[in-house]
Amino acid sequence: PYTAHVDELAAVTLDELGLEPSESYYKAALKRIESLFDVAEPDTPEGEELERLAALVEEYEEKHFPI
Repeated sequence: PYTAHVDELAAVTLDELGLEPSESYYKAALKRIESLFDVAEPDTPEGEELERLAALVEEYEEKHFPI
């Protein structure tokens, strides 16, 4: 069976998934990013998780905190 690669998952937006993250999701994602920031290395599961979370947080912030 086909399984998505991490880089494909990172490209998916919350809107495309039909998800509307809550403020609690946003805060939890920020906390997880903080815990990964100094330990995640590129091309590792932690690094890929950090990239995905950062993209999702950026999307949330653009929608809820426009500049």
